[in-house]
Amino acid sequence: MILRSNRHAKIMPTFENSTQFLRTRGLTALMVAAVAGFVLVLALGTRGFGPLAAVAAGGVVAVLVSLVVPPVIPFGMYFGVLFFAEARVPGAPLTVNQVLAMLFLCSFASYWLRGRTLRLESGLLPVLVAVAAYFTVSALTGESWERGTVHARYVVIYYLLAVCLAKIMVSERTVYAFCWIVVILTFLAAMVGLAEAISKGLLTEFSGNFAAGNRIRGTAKNSIVFAWNLVWAFPFAFLLFGQMRSAAVRIVAMTLGLSTLFVALLTFNRQTLVFVPLIMGAAALLYQYPSRRQLLALLAAAGVVLGATIMPHLVQRVLGSADIKRDISYLERRDQFLVAREMFARHPVFGVGLGSYPAVWGNYLPADYSTYGIQYQERVRERYPDMGYVQILSETGLVGLLFVVGFLVLIALRAVRQWHRARDAGDAFARNLSSAVIVLAVLAGLSAFIQDVFLYPRIWFMFGLALLLDERILAGKTAEFPATPDTLAPNAESPGGGE
Repeated sequence: MILRSNRHAKIMPTFENSTQFLRTRGLTALMVAAVAGFVLVLALGTRGFGPLAAVAAGGVVAVLVSLVVPPVIPFGMYFGVLFFAEARVPGAPLTVNQVLAMLFLCSFASYWLRGRTLRLESGLLPVLVAVAAYFTVSALTGESWERGTVHARYVVIYYLLAVCLAKIMVSERTVYAFCWIVVILTFLAAMVGLAEAISKGLLTEFSGNFAAGNRIRGTAKNSIVFAWNLVWAFPFAFLLFGQMRSAAVRIVAMTLGLSTLFVALLTFNRQTLVFVPLIMGAAALLYQYPSRRQLLALLAAAGVVLGATIMPHLVQRVLGSADIKRDISYLERRDQFLVAREMFARHPVFGVGLGSYPAVWGNYLPADYSTYGIQYQERVRERYPDMGYVQILSETGLVGLLFVVGFLVLIALRAVRQWHRARDAGDAFARNLSSAVIVLAVLAGLSAFIQDVFLYPRIWFMFGLALLLDERILAGKTAEFPATPDTLAPNAESPGGGE
């Protein structure tokens, strides 16, 4: 069996009778309607119908346009605003990212009706359905109905995004477009963080005081989330480094990835200091890429920049971990852990319900008041576990923890199996896609010890990529899918990392 690239995968048509209509008259009608809607928006704006009417008409136009353009375009816009997740639409009870997520789903529906999406038969799909179903039910039956309904909506939407993202990956080019979206937009977010670091003097005049006010948080609500968002993009930069034909483009991709990691280090989060070398080393071993010399040269340049700027402060931050028992961050996490332990002790199987912790934590204070300071806080104040596995265990019980850990392990095993097959067959694309999923799964699994990452959209995007690691998508008969001049083969200069 020869592994083939996703480029050769047959697009499985759905509703074939409607395909021709939508490609001709239907598509033309949509384009005309979009133009007419744009004219309507201008008319409403000049005729004094008010801003709400203009916004409503603009929404109609946006939906019509989304039905015409490829789904990767609204997805790219959606991914960009994830860095500003709380940005709200003026005059509407919606955030911008929620609106763009709906436009992406509309665009996907249009492509699906036209038979232009991939047919998924991955063995991981039923497990993902079970995961989404369990956590939706957990949220809706938890102790806080208000927070539970919000979290149930998140789970359903993220599930749809994951599946739809997988189904639009009908070719290698689509995967590369997705990677460029992640890498470029994350780099731009990193530049916001770099500007913040420069304004605080972290590169030139930093005193070594690692208080929250002296660290950057960029486009996120805190420095930990900001760093995680930046680190998450690196596996995609490495995939582009391994797959792009042009040496200049490869260097650009890796430079963007390394620059993003540098800004992530400026957050001075201890876990980031561990994750960055870990995923860099794993990527260097797993991915197949044309030239080790290029990679070593780029890493050496990054090392020089690091050594000339913040390396002494990073060392100081690591050595300061010895005094962790007096660290306020540690003490707060310990309090939240003790509260979560009480929740688990009373509800070990199903927990208190997904999303309920911030609303009901005051009911689960330890009887001996062994906590540091949480017992003195107002019960109406929202507190979060801040540790993924602790959150899952306290809110969804042992069943939820088994679902999460089991699914991550299943994804990693599937990715490792495809990695071995791709390496043996010399399929660089399949190997690098598998490598990306392995690194992302490891990052998700490790970061869940210290961050409640389960409802991060990026985790579910990784779930979507994992659905592509299926023999029916990546593998085929040689006679049916013969090699072509465009086939990506290992570079003769170097067989790639890990060999």
